[in-house]
Amino acid sequence: MGINAKSDSEIFSESLFVTKILFFKKISFNFTVLNYEHLKFGFKILSLFCLLSILFTQCKDDDANIFRAYVEGKITYSDAKFLENPIHLVKEKKIIAETFPKESGSFVLAGPYDKGAYKFQLKNFKIKSFSTETKGCKISSDSLSIEIPDGVTYVIFNDITLK
Repeated sequence: MGINAKSDSEIFSESLFVTKILFFKKISFNFTVLNYEHLKFGFKILSLFCLLSILFTQCKDDDANIFRAYVEGKITYSDAKFLENPIHLVKEKKIIAETFPKESGSFVLAGPYDKGAYKFQLKNFKIKSFSTETKGCKISSDSLSIEIPDGVTYVIFNDITLK
């Protein structure tokens, strides 16, 4: 054997080593390709899901048809306890707006309204009289509220006097 000559076992060992390297590179390459293919497939699924969710999502047309009931005015009162109680807009026994009057007696209420009559309502104080330019408003039989007719969305009470 010469200086550069290798034994059969050394050649076999080197060739086995090179084969192992090539084998692992092939596996690594296949794994990378496999991951890339899964990534592409996942992206396609995600894109399809987003597209379908956009197509089947419905915009709420209801919100475009909902108006606001807006009531403002001034209440004349003699008992300061009146300021401690909230005043409401009520529709079908549900409160749609609530506020507390200012010391001056002024107030502003606004809430969702679609159709039908609603009420300006006090909790513990009865209404003696009121003035407004809005036609059709009237004091309820229990005197705790002012009934506002269907279709009226904006009311200004110049003065509401309490009993």
